[in-house]
Amino acid sequence: MLEKRTTLLYSNFLVMEVGAFLRELGEYIKLGELKLDDKGVCSLVFDETLVVHIEPSPDRLFLHVYAPINSFSKNTDKMQTLLEANLFGNQTAGAAFGYHAPTDSIFLTLRLWLDRSDFYGLRTQLEAFVDRVEFWKGQLGS
Repeated sequence: MLEKRTTLLYSNFLVMEVGAFLRELGEYIKLGELKLDDKGVCSLVFDETLVVHIEPSPDRLFLHVYAPINSFSKNTDKMQTLLEANLFGNQTAGAAFGYHAPTDSIFLTLRLWLDRSDFYGLRTQLEAFVDRVEFWKGQLGS
């Protein structure tokens, strides 16, 4: 683990800087330095099939973490399963399902607050998110 933490002071909170989080994450998962692309997104692929996107909020106080799960279906049973899983975040590790109209897809999304955790806490939440993405892609057959 890195001893040095890069932070900035914002409204009396210590906020982990987005670039510092991505650098530490890149070192941790042994991908080297991770950065935001031209569109302000860092996209990661796990196990060659799980695509997870990380994008800072405009004020850079939190990260949007999101992943496509499955194409949208009007299958009532599938929708009921997703809504039940979404309730209180019990089966999503605190993440939420949503509909992404431009791709007609179901996404799993998570907000990581940079002012409420250190790298270890953010990394732990991200790992749980990736586990849930893998689980739900399997459950929904994609």
